[in-house]
Amino acid sequence: MLSRLKTDFQLSIITLLGIAAFLGITPFVVLRFVQGNIVAGIVDILILVCIAGGMLFAWITGETRRVGFVIAWAVCLGAVAAGAVGSADFFWLYPCLMVSFFLVGPRAAVLVSLSAIVTAITIRSDGFRSLDHLWSFLQQR
Repeated sequence: MLSRLKTDFQLSIITLLGIAAFLGITPFVVLRFVQGNIVAGIVDILILVCIAGGMLFAWITGETRRVGFVIAWAVCLGAVAAGAVGSADFFWLYPCLMVSFFLVGPRAAVLVSLSAIVTAITIRSDGFRSLDHLWSFLQQR
């Protein structure tokens, strides 16, 4: 198993993402359900299922390129969906955009990132408190 991770960089990235997602998102799933935010909890669970399913598929088949692309889309659009529930959740989009650059090549990552940002602004344009709030969202680095 370790030898496979040493020789397949993309599989290593997908596996690391899966472990980090499980450790990082699971507490938020619990918190959202405890707070009664069922929709956001379900979105988080769906993100985890996509990542875990992709990771399992990559391990079984060795197909990491397409899996990386699917996971990049799932993570970014999952962050957008979580942001649709509450505007503060849009700030989870930044780490998701960074992850997409590890999972896919630069051109595909830019496509995924721009699609997620445009979707976030489109579905939640009224959710930003002001134009300054929207501008600060767009300027984050």
